[in-house]
Amino acid sequence: GILVSGSILIGMLMGETRHVRRLLAEATTARNRIWHLAHHDPLTDLPNRWLFNDRLDQALRRGQRQGEMVALHYFDLDDFKAVNDSFGHVTGDRLLIAVAQRLSGCVRESDTLARIGGDEFAVVQSDPAGRAGAVMLAERMLAALDAPIAIDGQALRISASIGIGLFPDHGTSPEQLHQIADQALYRAKAAGPAHFQVWEPSHAAMVPRVVAV
Repeated sequence: GILVSGSILIGMLMGETRHVRRLLAEATTARNRIWHLAHHDPLTDLPNRWLFNDRLDQALRRGQRQGEMVALHYFDLDDFKAVNDSFGHVTGDRLLIAVAQRLSGCVRESDTLARIGGDEFAVVQSDPAGRAGAVMLAERMLAALDAPIAIDGQALRISASIGIGLFPDHGTSPEQLHQIADQALYRAKAAGPAHFQVWEPSHAAMVPRVVAV
């Protein structure tokens, strides 16, 4: 009787342990999912502005410690409003998803590509191997959008403008780099579609948009 009772008790405890393990695993999965949703854009699944700013902060700290350059790219689609006006917001959203996928193919694992709002994207490029490496990435991203994007039987064309700020050459804080990349983007857009611009001191004289960091 005692042996039987003991084995029943052990069986019950093992069952409880399995149940608790399963509950813990489910709780961990739920917590990870909530974290992901809080830090990623719901449309493209790219990092959102909050996570992007955190990654930029980390990259600048690492750059400071190791003496490495960091490039901040601000990326703005040209005449995206015309797509929404002509084809509707559903098509516009699908275009943003396709753009995100093409841009994702241009960056390295160590870089962070984010959607920071509307048709605006940004990239933190760690250790780009100098200004030339930042320029190469900008050229690669613009080239990735050269081919038309097929959506709902339509061949849509979209281009982009990119502004680039470099740490430590142009600024040392996230706020400075945001402002500088935005000034460079302003100049790139003024040059016409599908242009990129690395920041130069003369850009500071232009009136940029107000940047929400």
